[in-house]
Formats: sequence, C-alpha cells, structure tokens
Amino acid sequence: MKNMKSTKRSLFLSAMALLLCTSMLIGTTYAWFTESVSSVNNIITGGNLDVELKWSADGSTWKDVDANTNVFTSSLWEPGHTEVVYLKVSNVGDLSLKYQLGVNVASETPAVNADGDQIWLSQYIKFGVVESGKVYAQGERAQAIADVQASAKLLKEGYSKSSTLYPTNTEKTTSETVALVVYMPETVGNEANYVGEVAPKINLGINLIATQFTWENDSFGNDYDEDAIYYDVLVSTVDELYAAVAAATGDIVIAVDGNLVLTKALSKSGLKSIKFVAWDDEATIDQATYNMHFNGAKVTFEGLNLTHGEKAYGNGGQTSTAFAVWDAKEVNYVDCTFARSVGTIHASLHNFIRCTFNGVENPGNTKSEYPLYICHGQDYNVIDCTFNCTNRGAILFYNDGGSGVDTLNISGTKFLGDIIDDKTAVEIHNNSTTQVYNVNIKNVIVGDGVIKGLYRIKPGNVGEVNVSVDGVTTVATASTGDALKDAISKAKAGDTIYLNTDVTVAGYAADKKLIVEEAVTIDLNGQTMTTECGWGGIDLKNGASIVNGTINHTGNTAAIKAFQVEKIENVVINVTETAGKTKGGIVVQSGESSIGSIKNVTIIGATNGIECNHSAGTLAIGSMENVKIDATANGIFLNGAGVIGKISNCEIKGGNIGINAYLANLWHISLNIENSKITGGTTGIDIWDEGQTNTGSTVTFNYDAESVFAGARENIKITLQEEITCTENGVAVATPCDVRK
Repeated sequence: MKNMKSTKRSLFLSAMALLLCTSMLIGTTYAWFTESVSSVNNIITGGNLDVELKWSADGSTWKDVDANTNVFTSSLWEPGHTEVVYLKVSNVGDLSLKYQLGVNVASETPAVNADGDQIWLSQYIKFGVVESGKVYAQGERAQAIADVQASAKLLKEGYSKSSTLYPTNTEKTTSETVALVVYMPETVGNEANYVGEVAPKINLGINLIATQFTWENDSFGNDYDEDAIYYDVLVSTVDELYAAVAAATGDIVIAVDGNLVLTKALSKSGLKSIKFVAWDDEATIDQATYNMHFNGAKVTFEGLNLTHGEKAYGNGGQTSTAFAVWDAKEVNYVDCTFARSVGTIHASLHNFIRCTFNGVENPGNTKSEYPLYICHGQDYNVIDCTFNCTNRGAILFYNDGGSGVDTLNISGTKFLGDIIDDKTAVEIHNNSTTQVYNVNIKNVIVGDGVIKGLYRIKPGNVGEVNVSVDGVTTVATASTGDALKDAISKAKAGDTIYLNTDVTVAGYAADKKLIVEEAVTIDLNGQTMTTECGWGGIDLKNGASIVNGTINHTGNTAAIKAFQVEKIENVVINVTETAGKTKGGIVVQSGESSIGSIKNVTIIGATNGIECNHSAGTLAIGSMENVKIDATANGIFLNGAGVIGKISNCEIKGGNIGINAYLANLWHISLNIENSKITGGTTGIDIWDEGQTNTGSTVTFNYDAESVFAGARENIKITLQEEITCTENGVAVATPCDVRK
C-alpha cells in the first residue's frame, strides 16, 4: 500500500485553494421594543440577537472567523491527504435563535488531465461531519476517515445543518461544535492528476445564517417572532430606501416592505456589502428607467420581486431590457422573481440561486426579451432556477468586446415555456477574438416548448467557446489544428464544432489528418482551414457535415473524403496540385458511401472536382445546387457507378471533360441536370464503358432545355461497347453505340 500511495503522490499534485467565504449574520434586531422602559417596578428591555462563529485546527484553541479566514493548513491535495477543521456556533446574545450552517462549493475552476479529460476536484474530494463534539489527536487520520466514511459525500454535494441555540442565561444548549473531515480517498489515481499550467481549484463557502427562534413568550404564546428576518433598517417608501443607502457604511442589510419604484439612480461607493431582503411576499424593487451603482461592493437581493421599465441607451437609441447592478464586485440573486429581464454588468461574479425568470413581450421590439442577459463579467452561476420563456431563448451569453475568460455554470435548472424561430434555451454569442467563453451545464430540464434544444453557438461567432454538458465537453471552438482534432475527438452525434480563427492541419502520418467519426457538423465559421496532410484533408463519416468557410488543400489525395455525409454547404475548396499526383476536391469513397447534399460550394484547382468511386447503383450524391467547379482534368468523375439525384444551377468545368462517367462491371449511372452549364476542354459530357462485362448496366441521362453542354470536340459523347440499357431524356439509345453531339 505504501508503494502505491508513494507512486500516486509522485504523479499527482493538484493545487487546490479552499477559501473560506463566510456570511455571518451578526448584529442586533429587536422584537417589539427598542429601548429600556421603566413602569413602577416593571422593567421592559429590548432583546439582543447575537451569534458567533469560531474555528479551530485542534478542537481547543478557537479563533474568530471572518471573510479572509483560510481554515485549511495546506492548499496542495493528493490521495490520502486529510484535513479536520472544527467549527463552533455560539449564541452570545439574550434571545434564542435558529441557525443554518452550510458548506458548499461557491465556485470551481476545472483543469485537464494527461488523457485530455476535464478535472473537477469536487468530484474526487470527500467530506463528512462529526456532530458529537469529538476531537481527534495527532495520528488519528484513519479514525477520522472511518468515523465519516459511511455517510461521506463528494464535496460537490454540500452540507447543511440546522439547529437551535438558547440564550446564555438558560441551562439549555448555547453552543454547538462540529468536526469537518475533508479527505481525498487513496483510491483516486491519475484521472485527477492535472497537466499544464492551469491547476484545478475550489472556492469552498462556509455560511452561517441566524434568525430569531420561537421560544420567548408573550401573553399569547411563543410564535410572535417565527418569521423574523435579519435587517439593519426597514424601508417602506422609495425615499426611505435612498436615505438608508446614503447613510450606509461597511455592511448593511435593508428589508424592503412594499413596491418601491426608483425615481433616480440608486448608488453608493465605499460599501463592503449591501443586501436587500424581502419583508413579505409582495416586496418589490422596480428600477423604472434608472440604474443601480455599488462600485466594488458585494450586492445581494433575497426573496424580492425585481423588475424595470424601458431605458434608452447606446448611439442607436436601443432600449435596455434588463434589471442590472453596475460595477459591483459580486452580485447575488437568491429566491428572487424577475417580472422582466435581468442583466449582468461589470462584476467578476454573479450568482442566481433558486430564482424564477418570467419572459415578457417587449413593447419596443417584435420579439420578447431574453429573461437573462449575461455580459461584461467573469463568472456566472445559475443554480436551481426556473425559466418561463415566451419566444426568445432563456439566456443570452454575449460579449461585445474584451479579453479574458468568462465562465457560465448552469445546474439543476428548468427551461420551460415556448421558444420559437431558431432560438435555443442558451444562446452563446462571443464576437471577440481575444475572449474565451466556457459553458458548463449539469442536470437541467428542457421543456417540450424549447423545440430547438438546449444551446447553440450563434452564427458569426468568432471567439473561443467551450461547452460541457454533464461533465462531458461536447462542443468546442478551435483556434489551432490540434485543438480542432481534440474537439472532434470529444464531440458526439448532433454537436457542432466551430472554428474561431484560421487553422492549419499538417503532417504526413495518417494520425495527423482530421477524421470525423460521428454525425458532427464542422462549422468553419467564415474561417480558413488549411490541410497539408500527406494522407488527405478531412474524412467525414456517419452523417458528418462541413459548412461555412474555406478549405485550402495542399496535401495529397483529396480535400474531403466522404463516406457517409449529410451535407457540404457554403464552402470554397482550393486545391494546389503537385506534379504527378491526382488530387480531388471531394471524393465519395467506394462502397455505399454517399453525400446527402452539396450546396453553394466552389471547387478550384483539383484534378477532379468531385469524384465518385462507387460500386453500387445507390445514390452517391442526393443533390447538387449552386456548385461551381473549375478542375484541371474532370469537373465530375463518376468512376464505375454514380447516381446523382439532381444537378441544378451549377457550373461544371474540366480541363479535359466536364462530367466524365465511366462504367465498369454491372454498374449504373444516373444524371439529372437542370439549368446548368457543363463544359470541358475536349468534351462537355462523356459517358463510356470498358466493353468487357457491362451487359446489364444502365445509363439514365436527363437534362432540360436551359442546360448547356460544350466541348472543343463534342458537347455530349456516349460510347457504349456493350448492350447496355441507356436512355437520354427518356428516349432509348441503341447500344452498342458511339453517339457524338
């Protein structure tokens, strides 16, 4: 066992910063009375609510917790490493209280292991809680793990403890202690060993929330304060709201009573934190046409209804459709309901927890609003939320210029309502070439009305985007040839891979070329892919597609080898010839290979623009539309058999022959041409056989009056040496024959 552990430790060293983020409700609130009052010999005194959180590394020496406390002695975690931290919650006031202690992953940065798989440390580190007040001596690591092993959970699952503490002047419980045992099991291996410069990291939040508890009695019982909330000031008018913010210093909690509509900007600089909490279910903040500015502060909204009016912005007179807080350090929305949209503006962290988003029609727009606009920030967490959409997507993840890395984490969330047109639940649009977007989606529900699916990267996207669904990277934009290969290897059927810049794929060996094994779409995204591989450019298999860009092919064989391809659309293929070598633009490989459609495609410089090496009478190409070919030998070469459903609005040119159709064995050729121009240096169309074993083969050749065929010797040449069934525009051609036109 020691050797195994030693090997793992030598191979594995993950840098993990578990930072303690605390939110302690320590302050004073009063039940009914706010000062001492004397009446004869009866004294009525205001009660004081005061809760205290301390921590200890040894269970005996206690220290106060604040937002900067790091309770762990080491930030380097490896298999077998164990930390025990003791937390003590104490009631130091004279009112009973109920508290909730929570441990959760506030945020997490993934890394990549040697196999290229994404690492989330929260999936490898476990923790358990001992609530008996037990203290572990030096060397009792195994005992600590044994005590929690049966109930231990992964760190990502979190921990919550609710309890009650009584005043210090009673004989009831006034404090409670728990031991938090955090460890990495020794069974963890190199699957969690990161490589590269980015180490996996977890920000671990330890949160304490306390409110009054229904224990003290009045004349009617002990339930008068059962719904008590913590606040520093209660406001019921917008003027009181402005006054409370103006007077605030440091940290402040403001309880909102009623519907408060802003009449001017609400702003304050120099605050550490400001929290707005609902006094009742009707509590509302309406931004109207004004903004909120809390520069550098942590801003929280809890339990509130939030909305806004129409706000003009920008040179084009656009209409702002989002509730937003500007220039904060962090913005948190907890248990809030948005009647209209919410936006994120210039804060490094936004959290949306258990919120409800209701999309509405925008009077100033033919479309409804996005319930959540995300831009101008770094990290965003959408946790256990519900989106009720109208006809736009639920979330727009947008960048209009910038540099850095933005991460959107979505978990436990429902996307409901109806989304129409081409929209999906999450719309990703990164138009900055220097910005990286990471989207991580886990455990979400997509309703039947979201007909276009969970997410898409919008057309025209130019920035780098990486999307992970349930821990698996399914879509990634690529900025290098290796990144493109990596994205292809991780993609699954139905995914789309986007280029965000020009890329080059080079190397002579077979493993250097691009091979798409799934029904994945390669979206060149307006960029250029240069293929310099000795084994060809890109192989498309099992329903794959390639669209929207340019392929410059200087390698051998063909720019595209098609096995089973859904479509090739909006692509320019430039082929550079090499003396003595035949190079194709698109080659339909032998067997049952096929291409569903080729549309808006230009092929220049290939020996054969399109080549079908087919051995069956099945459909080789379903349709060709708006295709332009300028090849050095044959525009289209049907080598053996080739059935093309329809060729329409095409210009096919070959240095020798426009369309060269060659029959061998019992094969079949079918050409249906509409409104197209077919030209060759010698012959426009040449259909011929080898004259050996072709009896039983068929030729079907149809064209309309708008089509043009031209060649220096023949426009159309049909040479069949065997008795082959041949029809030209429905008229039988006698065979053997040599028809020249």
